[in-house]
Amino acid sequence: MDVLPAEIEAARQLEHQVAALIANRTDPTAAAAIQHQLQRWQTNTAQVMPLLNANYLLKPLAASAQQVDALSRMGILLVNAWARNQAFGASEVAQIRHAGRGGRSAG
Repeated sequence: MDVLPAEIEAARQLEHQVAALIANRTDPTAAAAIQHQLQRWQTNTAQVMPLLNANYLLKPLAASAQQVDALSRMGILLVNAWARNQAFGASEVAQIRHAGRGGRSAG
């Protein structure tokens, strides 16, 4: 059983919504759809991590799941900023870096 086609379709829909938001940054439907997908991936990561870490065959996938989580966090911040027509300064870049570490401090 192949589960990739469903995720490929989700990625295609995300790509379409990103293009719509870029074309019209005030499109609330596109922004909401992007945020919904990214939040879903973020939620899935939290749910799948215990399973990945508990199975030595799946454990190598944990790094990929963490990357999906970090990218989802960063994407949500970027969508919010884009929709508000917000420029990025040092504090926004720091916030995105912080999100990319899953909200953890550097260390």
